Amino acid sequence: MAFNTLKFILFFPCVCLVTWLLPRRWRNMFLLVVSLAFYTMWRPVCTVFLLWVTGVSYLGARKVEAQGLRRKASLVACIVLLLGPLAFFKFLDPINAVALAALHALGLGIDFHGLNWVIPAGLSIYTLQAIGYVVDVRSGKVPREQSLLNHALYLSFFPTVLSGPINRSFDLMPQIRERRFGFNPSLAGSGARLVVWGMFLKVAVADRFSVYTVSVLAHAGQYNGFSLLFAQVCYLFQMYCDFAGYSYIAQGCGRLLGVDLKDNFRQPFFAMGAGEYWHRWHMALSGWMRDHVYIPLGGSHCSKARTSLNIMITFLATGCWHGGNIAYLSWGLYNGVLVVVSHLLPIKRWKRNVPTRVVVSIATFMLLALGLTFFQPNYVEIFTQEFTAAFGAFCLKAPVSIHAESVLWYMAFTFVVVMLRDVQAEWKVVKVSRPASLAGYIVIVMLILLIGVFDGGQFIYIRF
Repeated sequence: MAFNTLKFILFFPCVCLVTWLLPRRWRNMFLLVVSLAFYTMWRPVCTVFLLWVTGVSYLGARKVEAQGLRRKASLVACIVLLLGPLAFFKFLDPINAVALAALHALGLGIDFHGLNWVIPAGLSIYTLQAIGYVVDVRSGKVPREQSLLNHALYLSFFPTVLSGPINRSFDLMPQIRERRFGFNPSLAGSGARLVVWGMFLKVAVADRFSVYTVSVLAHAGQYNGFSLLFAQVCYLFQMYCDFAGYSYIAQGCGRLLGVDLKDNFRQPFFAMGAGEYWHRWHMALSGWMRDHVYIPLGGSHCSKARTSLNIMITFLATGCWHGGNIAYLSWGLYNGVLVVVSHLLPIKRWKRNVPTRVVVSIATFMLLALGLTFFQPNYVEIFTQEFTAAFGAFCLKAPVSIHAESVLWYMAFTFVVVMLRDVQAEWKVVKVSRPASLAGYIVIVMLILLIGVFDGGQFIYIRF
């Protein structure tokens, strides 16, 4: 059940109402049942992997806590067991390719691609949550959770189980343990606003931008370099609205249920350099990689050469998290190079000059947009066409039922709306009164109802 469906819009208020009315001692149990049902409705067989990760991390934390000097061996064994299913599915395509080539060489026409239907949604999310929890127990950052019910709810909490954000054990686990679920007036208002804004980003912006980006990038051979570059920039903005929209909805749902989930985006397009960008984009994943990959490697407390190597390894691991093929590994290495270069530049000095700051932020935006091309299945064709057909008239390919000019004007309008909100969030340039804020959200709700796409189109990050 996706957030951007009428089914969820009817489902979630019912969950909220029951949660608020139930006695406090029953709320965690109710939300665990709802979360497991929510996940099972997505694809029933995938629940096996969620239960596996839940059981291994729960027992692994007990072993890590109890075994004294042998805790390191227990931790390694637990991590290997948790990573096993994730590694298998992430590297399923290259494994298939090698196996099929070997079988065809032997004259056997066996095809394993039928296994792709069983890839569990959210496996990347709750696996990292489980590993982070076990590592935090081992390091003493959090106490081991005694209740299997609470531990299972931490990993399967339905607003975040499919596409994140990745919940850190020291943020969410105490709230679950203290049974904070229920109606919290201080969180409910901001939660409702986050849900509305997130829904707007997804159904009224991202899904409308996809009309252009899918049309152009999927037919790269028909376009010149300028048109493709414009489509790549639009795709980065589309991905931002898609994934930030999901994160805001998840965060808002959590607040309406009484728990405070951490921000996952903080105006990333105002970043100067790729290093700052990754402190603002998908902050849950970048924070996890920093704490569990970059810092254990030595972090920045090394020579410049070793620090650069640590950054490259961290982004290579980030690429593997997205997928095991050469495209995602290339994307990880590309971002690693950008971050290394940004650390070598005098970014702090450039921040003092407004024109320089604008130029560097735009350059950062463009370079990161180029990197996202690796997410396209025909990325080789896109890059080839972009650098061999660099000039020519700008053109737009869109479905015949939609006028090209109207698509561009709508994209420009929604881009301005989103960026104005981010400007306000970044610099607080205008003090917005409550009546004005309420009026703004009423307009957004009207836009969602008038132009939103409620077809259950998949959020981009669910496939990771």
